[in-house]
Amino acid sequence: MLKVNLMDKLKQIVFGDYKQLSLRRRVHILINFITIIIVSIGFTTNILVEMNIWANVVNTIALILLMIFYFHARNAKKHYKTIFPLYISSMFLLALAWFTNSGYDGNITSLYFVFFMAIYTITYYKYRLIVFISSLILFAILVLTHYYYPELIFHYDNPDQRFVDLFFGGLLYLFFMYSIVVVIVKFFEEENKKIADINKELQIKNQEIENKNQILELTNLRFSLAMSASKQAWFEYYINTGDLVVSPDYAGYLGYENNEFYPSVDNWFLNIHPVDVIKVKEAFVNCIYKGESVVFEYRRRTKSGDWKWFKSTAKVIEYDDEGKATRLIGTHMDINYRKIVEEAHKDSELRYRNLFSSMPNGFYRSTPDGYFVDANPAFIKMLGYNSLDELIKLNIPRDIYVSEKERNEILKDNSEFIPQIESYRLKRKDGKIIWIEDYARYIHDENGNILYHEGICQDISERVESLNKIKENESRLNELNKTKDKLFSIIAHDLRNPLGSFKTITRLLFDEYETFDEAERKEFLKTIKESSSQVYSLMENLLEWSRSQQGMSEFKPSILDIRSLVDEIIKLSSASMKDKKINAQNLIPNDLRLNADKNLVNTIIRNLISNSIKFSDYGSDIEIGIDTVYNHETSLVTLYVLDKGIGISEENLEKLFKINNNISTLGTSGEKGTGLGLMLCKEFVEMHNGKIWVESSLGNGSKFYFTLPKI
Repeated sequence: MLKVNLMDKLKQIVFGDYKQLSLRRRVHILINFITIIIVSIGFTTNILVEMNIWANVVNTIALILLMIFYFHARNAKKHYKTIFPLYISSMFLLALAWFTNSGYDGNITSLYFVFFMAIYTITYYKYRLIVFISSLILFAILVLTHYYYPELIFHYDNPDQRFVDLFFGGLLYLFFMYSIVVVIVKFFEEENKKIADINKELQIKNQEIENKNQILELTNLRFSLAMSASKQAWFEYYINTGDLVVSPDYAGYLGYENNEFYPSVDNWFLNIHPVDVIKVKEAFVNCIYKGESVVFEYRRRTKSGDWKWFKSTAKVIEYDDEGKATRLIGTHMDINYRKIVEEAHKDSELRYRNLFSSMPNGFYRSTPDGYFVDANPAFIKMLGYNSLDELIKLNIPRDIYVSEKERNEILKDNSEFIPQIESYRLKRKDGKIIWIEDYARYIHDENGNILYHEGICQDISERVESLNKIKENESRLNELNKTKDKLFSIIAHDLRNPLGSFKTITRLLFDEYETFDEAERKEFLKTIKESSSQVYSLMENLLEWSRSQQGMSEFKPSILDIRSLVDEIIKLSSASMKDKKINAQNLIPNDLRLNADKNLVNTIIRNLISNSIKFSDYGSDIEIGIDTVYNHETSLVTLYVLDKGIGISEENLEKLFKINNNISTLGTSGEKGTGLGLMLCKEFVEMHNGKIWVESSLGNGSKFYFTLPKI
């Protein structure tokens, strides 16, 4: 380790940063350094052996020059400029040393050869022959001069001088030779090691490159397969030369074989559809002169003459020194099938849009949070809006549904929203409620998330109204059938007794007339009179009821003097009241005028007064007037008919005004009733948008109230 460190220190002293030095520079520095040592030792030995003074003069000059050359070779950046001066100086000094140091009899010959080898090593290749020839010529001249003119040579004075000079000189020159050879060998060993390391590194790099080349080949193969599978071809265009190179697949896309297809830009433009030429040329101008990456679609003529759609991309990748584009690359993609599909899709979309716009049924699409995104004109019109812009601003649960509760119930009944027909109510812009029939479904994405809710619907308000009317009519028909059955029962029951009595009395009078005295005959006639009145009243009510049920009772309201009408009815009922000594009081104000149908009101009051007479005691009063307690509505007036008769039980109060609950109660004189009169009263009052009710209890009489419109 100490030896290695010492050698490194020594090399650093001699060479400086020797590891970064080339072989030529190392030898260059070493020549100067060792020569300085040799000359210094030679100078010393010359003094010791008392050589001639000229030998030391030459050594002194050489020592000065070598010191200059050494420091310049070691430190100067342009050290190589001292090689030629060193060569010239060394040849000159060696020639002087030849003459002053015994010629070929001394050790100058060895020094000459050592210097030649060193100078030859550091000289550039092209100058080495010159160094060799010039050194050979100089050596020949020196030897010949010594041979023919020995008197010009300063020889040794004695054998001791020759011994010392040859001995020390030989050792120094041998050391000189050894040092140079060691430097050269070491350098080449280092270089060989570096080369070995480089070779090893290159092998690794080569292996990496080979691996990458294999990956690249595989990638290229995959790329080619991908390009082929996607119906794409690549191209290169050399702008300056006009050369165009395309991949082999391109010819096949056009229906050509590779050996019959010769690509060129001019031919390419000539075969582009006339409609697309300008667009394609504009794209190329933008690419070449503006440096844009362009993508364009166009039609190109194939071998068969058909037009085929292509999509091309282009990009400049090389420019010259002036910034002009010189090379661009790109791809051609066969998109003919896609264009056919797109055209078919456009045609389908057009047909869909026409159907969408003209279909009588409504179509809508909405978001999960309750906003419309699309709707056809029929749906917009169905809801009473003017445009889709109006519709999409609405919140469906709040603005379209009659109530959010109804919407929630619909969603609850079909939480999975399975496509099915549903009917529900919606609210139009004008506030009108409509019924729609909707076939709806959810539209999901590939992850199952809800994108839209869409449906086809129609306004079924008329159908619902018709169905409701049918149900109403059906219910009414059922009610009428029940009423008819009840009526027949009433007729059979209430007509049977008076007609039976009428039949019996007339038979007795006919068969046994002479056997009855005058009083008995009058009694029979009275019975016949009462039976006929009862039958007449029943038939009159039946006729009115029949007309009302058939819709034949016309409603013709007019200004009505209600007091005068009541007076007429009281007058017509005077015979019945006279028989029971009943007094009727008309308390209706003279100035009261109603807006009512006279015939219908006549039937109402006549039936109520008739019932009061029937159920009043002998000598009691009947009162007809207006009530102030119930007279709260400004448009209606409340009238009443009051009697002080037998009254009505609480149980029977609930059965009044209903034909299904026939109440047959005998009057105070045994009069019978059918219950039809009160039903007529209820219907005719309701035709005036009024109502009828009664207050009564057993033994305390009855008070019937009804409301009619006033002026």
